[in-house]
Amino acid sequence: MKEIKVLMEALESGSSIKVVYKLGSQPGHAREILPIRIENNELIARCLSSDTKKTFYINKLKLLTDEQYCKRPKWDRDFSSLTDFEIFEFRKQKQHKTVLLYFVLIGFIALIATLFILR
Repeated sequence: MKEIKVLMEALESGSSIKVVYKLGSQPGHAREILPIRIENNELIARCLSSDTKKTFYINKLKLLTDEQYCKRPKWDRDFSSLTDFEIFEFRKQKQHKTVLLYFVLIGFIALIATLFILR
């Protein structure tokens, strides 16, 4: 697999690579990453675009040449390169996760209260 070979070379040399990630907050946008290690089918790398350590599924990465990288929209911390629809979809995704978290938290509190009452 070409991707694994390129990732291993970047790991050994300490060089960055340019990729498109098919998941994440801005799928399909170009990122420059610095590989740290590979675990199972995951690449742990520093995303130079966001300056954070992230985990990427290797099978969801597409390697880019410098020319391809220049032509792609870049990952954008402020979302300024995203369309209104992409921003809406991202916020909707985050909202669903927040609602789910609230339900889990309420369930946990109810469980604790029930256990306390039954003591």
